[in-house]
Amino acid sequence: MIFRDREDAERRLRADYFDDHCQMSISALMKCTTVIHQFAYGSTADAFDE
Repeated sequence: MIFRDREDAERRLRADYFDDHCQMSISALMKCTTVIHQFAYGSTADAFDE
């Protein structure tokens, strides 16, 4: 039997994308915006590194 802590994994996943009020955090919004810019301008991820 393989033990998987699914509840902890879900909690960590939600913490990456949502704040305490179950709203998308600004970092998730920034990630989505960056991807849209990459698609729109045909750039690579390296062009957006700081």
